[in-house]
Amino acid sequence: EFESLAEFREGDDPRRIDWRTSARHGHLVVRRFQIEHHRDVLILLDCGRLMGTEAGQGTKLDRAVDALLMLSQTVLRKGDRCGLAVFDDRVRGYLPPQTGPHALRVIQESVYAVQSEWRETNFGALFATLQARQAKRALLVVLSDLVDAETTGQYRKALRVLGHRHLVLFAALRTPLLTQIVQRPLVSMVDLSEKAVALRLLREREKALHALDRSGIQVLDVE
Repeated sequence: EFESLAEFREGDDPRRIDWRTSARHGHLVVRRFQIEHHRDVLILLDCGRLMGTEAGQGTKLDRAVDALLMLSQTVLRKGDRCGLAVFDDRVRGYLPPQTGPHALRVIQESVYAVQSEWRETNFGALFATLQARQAKRALLVVLSDLVDAETTGQYRKALRVLGHRHLVLFAALRTPLLTQIVQRPLVSMVDLSEKAVALRLLREREKALHALDRSGIQVLDVE
């Protein structure tokens, strides 16, 4: 956000020169900005079927919870407000953005026992909740995964609408087992069949994430 005007100095970004003010003062003047504080961050945690997949040390959901706690701690330490929503085919929990010394403890208590019940993820219910309860512009961080074009279509439509009001970041968690199957040597026909299926799933997932990215949603494809 805008902070002040100052005389241009070597190293300043020329794109921040205020030409009208510079003409009035007879020398170059630049606009100074500062990082905005007290903004809202909402972390949306998917507990659907895909998140119950084993990921080495625990499930993908376990890893997502770890990421959620680290991110929320960073958000709160920087002076912003942090909230969360837990969902699969319905909204299982919603915590509006908050700040203060108690906020991290409340977030921890909200997710310490969360688990996947192997339901298919449906973003519709969460979309309706966000439309009704989060009117203020926020950063929405979705911790989830995609597997096919049909699922992506449902996500993309809802996230694109949310993107008109909010900044949306979709963090897609990979399935380590698929990568392991693709990389291991072929010994039998079963190995060949498993590798063919794994490659197809990875290709469908890549197409799904590409479709999200093309619709204007920022995408992270991560372990």
